[in-house]
Amino acid sequence: MTTTVEPHHERGPPRAAVAGLATPVLLPSVAVFAAALGGAGRDLRPFPATVHVLVIAAPIAAGLYALRTQPAPADRFGWVLLVAGVLWSPTLLAESADSVAYSVGRVAAWLAEAVLVYVVLAYPTGRLLNRVDRLLSRAAFFVVGALFLPTVVLVDQYPVPSPWSSCGTDCPANAFKVVSSEPGFVDAFLYPLAAVAAAAVFVGVAFVLARRLARSSRLTRVGLMPVVALAVLRMVVAAAFVLVRSRSPESQLTDFLGLVALLCMPAFSVAFVAGLLRSRRAAGRALARLGAGFGSRPDRAHLRDAIAEAVDDASLEIVYWNVEDPGGWVDADGEPVVLPSLSPDRRLTEVRGSGGRVAVLVHDAALEHARRTRKRGHVQTSSALSLNPASRY
Repeated sequence: MTTTVEPHHERGPPRAAVAGLATPVLLPSVAVFAAALGGAGRDLRPFPATVHVLVIAAPIAAGLYALRTQPAPADRFGWVLLVAGVLWSPTLLAESADSVAYSVGRVAAWLAEAVLVYVVLAYPTGRLLNRVDRLLSRAAFFVVGALFLPTVVLVDQYPVPSPWSSCGTDCPANAFKVVSSEPGFVDAFLYPLAAVAAAAVFVGVAFVLARRLARSSRLTRVGLMPVVALAVLRMVVAAAFVLVRSRSPESQLTDFLGLVALLCMPAFSVAFVAGLLRSRRAAGRALARLGAGFGSRPDRAHLRDAIAEAVDDASLEIVYWNVEDPGGWVDADGEPVVLPSLSPDRRLTEVRGSGGRVAVLVHDAALEHARRTRKRGHVQTSSALSLNPASRY
């Protein structure tokens, strides 16, 4: 019996809805940009200012794209990017010549680093999936809250140079200082401790991301590669920057590392979109191979291997619906089994034939992108199965 295997096309939110969402999301960023321009005088440099705008606009644009193209709950990371773009918008004030605006921007930059740690660890699900991820994210916010923020009321000036400002070592004074003179322990103890702690967090995040990439399936790795590679680079550069600055703040190496660290921020959002597109293409090719591979009726013993090879997922499992005992699931040998539950890295896809439910594929979450492939048309097979990724458990 010849059937059709056809990619399912789901639609994200209507374009009008996404465009309407963009307006309130962008308003805070536009307001901050106007404030930075208002206090910049002649000191606002075009290139750093442009990079700062991209730091804000790139995650917002990538988030809106994800919301437009990804079905729930896969769109959660799109919301994470939107929020990150809004939270990063005050960092533009670090380019201002006004001491109050500059001070707000520098404090916001510390918080932006902690938010970035959360964002890269939450990719691509939008959630922190394990205890190590949660520990690193909390550590990032702890370093900012316990070691950096207390200096706001103590120091004459913030540590310079900074990736978030282009004033070099001639920056405005700290507008939030409340003590008459800066305590000696800040430079002698607090800043060195904060630099080492921040570097340790960045290195830890880089290690976790590299391990995640190495342990992922080949199909998942296609989407993870651009984002994780860039995120690892950014974490390593940020760690090197805080350590080199503590020893040689006026060196060219410090300036170079700071520039690379800042440029990585908008580049990360571009990498997210690139990873999403790569995943879709890979999943679309896998789905095409799946349809083309059924030239004959394989038995259950070989069906799993045939599908696993076609979609490049060695971990794929098939659970069959027992038509002789409605409501029961069995394995390839006919033994009763319990239908696996969903997890962040595993998904269930229903397989239906002309008579209704046939089986469930337990597969890599990266195959979710097959639902969104743009390829039209159909693949003729001699299998009695019709894949219906729209049905989820």
